[in-house]
Amino acid sequence: DPFDEYDVPVRYRADCLVIQQVLLNHGYTSDIQDCYELWSDYSDRYAAGWINLPDDDDEIWSCISFSVEQRCR
Repeated sequence: DPFDEYDVPVRYRADCLVIQQVLLNHGYTSDIQDCYELWSDYSDRYAAGWINLPDDDDEIWSCISFSVEQRCR
């Protein structure tokens, strides 16, 4: 399983793949752990467990773009 090397709960893995693709679409490479941490940090800002991903990739990007520079190159 390609997820074995990451500490990402199974229930969030599909979301992390979506986030990874959004990042790629904006010119950033990331691993699954980075994607998990980006969305976890975003969710934590709202004192939520794991906020469901928006359906629109641009909305996802607007949620995480503030912290992408610190994590992904």
